[in-house]
Amino acid sequence: MKSPCTHQEHIIYRKYNNCIDCGVVLDGSCFPIKDNTYDTYSDVSVSKLYLNMLKDQQSFRLQNTMTIYIEHRSFLISWLKELNDQLHLSKLNLHIAVFYMDYALGQFSFARCRFELIALTCLILAVKYNEVDHKIPFLNDFLRVARTNLPLSRMGELKKCETEILKLFNWNLKVVTSLNFAELLLVQGVVDSSDLTLEHTAPTIETAKMITKYTLEFIDKSLECTFNCFHVRL
Repeated sequence: MKSPCTHQEHIIYRKYNNCIDCGVVLDGSCFPIKDNTYDTYSDVSVSKLYLNMLKDQQSFRLQNTMTIYIEHRSFLISWLKELNDQLHLSKLNLHIAVFYMDYALGQFSFARCRFELIALTCLILAVKYNEVDHKIPFLNDFLRVARTNLPLSRMGELKKCETEILKLFNWNLKVVTSLNFAELLLVQGVVDSSDLTLEHTAPTIETAKMITKYTLEFIDKSLECTFNCFHVRL
């Protein structure tokens, strides 16, 4: 059987065997066909990382279903997405920010007039947590694209809110999103050589790319759905 990649180094964890150079999972009998956009080098088993992510899921989810935040959640997410796009930030930053926002506004009581301030603060914290230093915009850049009427005439207002949110999280910003899980599965390959397409033909690299496209679109869309803000521990 043809190998799913041309790389020589593999890393084994339990019954799972991953390629070190591209992350694809191997089982010896058949092989996955993957979108090579998600090739990744790792000295840690991708399968081990996945199992650890299941354990590391945090409870940064909405807990009070009667909160007024529900009525404004869709608008706030759309607003954060616009800011995220204008600053050319990754999708993962947005997903992390929404997790933070759900936790802060869903579990604690804040005045409606502070919702945008807290949402913006959650995006800033997400970027600081997720991005490498040279990709983190300055605070002035966040305020510029926000074009908001929030009481941010003083930079100290934003910094004060940042400290307040950090205290709510007990300074622990670690979170695992649905996008993290999807991308890790895409790294390992989600179409098997033994699968059949709707045309009853073997899958191709185009099939893998199509699955990648629809997977990411679905996860982005589900982010805006109210059901996605409730906590479910796997």
